[in-house]
Amino acid sequence: VVFLVAGEASGDVIGGRLMRALRNEYGGAIHFEGVGGDSMRAEGLASSLFPMSELSVAGFAEVLPSLPRIAARLVQTQRAVRRAQPHVVVGIDSKGFNLRLLRSLAHRRAAAGRNGIPAAPVLVQYVGPSAWAFGDADARAARLRGRVDELLVLLPFEEALFRRAGVPATFVGHPALDDVAIGGEPPGTAAERAAEAAAFRREVGLSPCAQVLCLLPGSR
Repeated sequence: VVFLVAGEASGDVIGGRLMRALRNEYGGAIHFEGVGGDSMRAEGLASSLFPMSELSVAGFAEVLPSLPRIAARLVQTQRAVRRAQPHVVVGIDSKGFNLRLLRSLAHRRAAAGRNGIPAAPVLVQYVGPSAWAFGDADARAARLRGRVDELLVLLPFEEALFRRAGVPATFVGHPALDDVAIGGEPPGTAAERAAEAAAFRREVGLSPCAQVLCLLPGSR
């Protein structure tokens, strides 16, 4: 049993691809539970514990009134994990929620271990916090020590940062690269790409000779 928690559309896509890879590896011997959206349901999540959209909040004005509901969902998820008794719990991005969930599960596991109960489940966070963006990067990275058994990171330099802080980390690549050809030509023939580019320029009123600068704002 693998219990996964995604709280936003990008995490749902990552979760769906992870589930597909696990099914390809283990076939019908794997069962999924947790929180997710359309992509994860398409890959075998029978039903989401609650609507994923309830975790998709950002900004002080949006988060503050949602805190009681999010706290209740955290407790609900903790109870669901205990009922499911999964082998692995995977938090996918949504770090405000998932790192609190994993910390609580780590504390509970430690207490169970002291009482002679076998340690389970394995705790994994897929997409790490952007500790590298701050001056106290090492200190921020170290906050994950003891919370997770494995951190799956998207950027190559993150692996060394978290490992230096004592956090087991593995660079797995950015999911955006799953949508493009790696180390070769982009999808389609050269003629098809040229025709698509020309059609785009006509659609937005750009000269065929104009240079184009593409700005892609986002967290990554």
